[in-house]
Amino acid sequence: MHAVIRVALSRAVKKRLVPYNVARDADPPSMVEERGEKLVLSLEQLSGFFRVAAESRDRFEAFFVVAALAGPRPQELLGLKWEDLTLPDEADAPGQMLLRRRVSMSSAGLEIIEGTKGSRANKKQRRAVYLMPEAVAALKSHRRRYLEERMRYAERWETTWQRRPEARDLLVFPSTVGGPMSRDNLSKRRFKPSRGRRDSPRGPPSTPCATPSPRFGWNPRSRSRCCRRSSATPAAT
Repeated sequence: MHAVIRVALSRAVKKRLVPYNVARDADPPSMVEERGEKLVLSLEQLSGFFRVAAESRDRFEAFFVVAALAGPRPQELLGLKWEDLTLPDEADAPGQMLLRRRVSMSSAGLEIIEGTKGSRANKKQRRAVYLMPEAVAALKSHRRRYLEERMRYAERWETTWQRRPEARDLLVFPSTVGGPMSRDNLSKRRFKPSRGRRDSPRGPPSTPCATPSPRFGWNPRSRSRCCRRSSATPAAT
């Protein structure tokens, strides 16, 4: 709105209709102020969501756990490959993941793009993210499920890999046909149905990725109480 008024007054000044463009000295409202504070899942909502995902054996349960505990962007987590993960064998040991690519929608369809969101050629295009033991346990459990799906749908996945060789046997969170997963499909087919079930969170956030990392406010007791709702725990490793 500010830009429209500024342009209109500039034209009026040129035509000598007004002596001065007052919009030039006006401070436009901040986009952050217009959007307001970001809404996130509370500890109780997140705990309930983990419980629903575990009970339904959702194939993206580990995605939601890692997203909530580590806080990466959904597109970056969907572009994660197994080679980017460091998952120690010891129980209760933290791990690490390297975010170096993302899944993005373009006119050609879903693409796996090197570099994190907003990165440029002259900037750091990857970053290391700390994984708490609960996230490590969730990923280990997910790896077993991943290998089972890979064997069960080998023919279907092989067809996709022939068409999309960059996705072959590498993506941690692939689609049901073995290719890259769309963020919108993930929210529509996985998160929202789980959120709509009984006792699951019904708050406004569209994805648990909006929940801040525990490093910025959770204490260990709250973290442990929340993660007990997930089917993957450090003790299960």
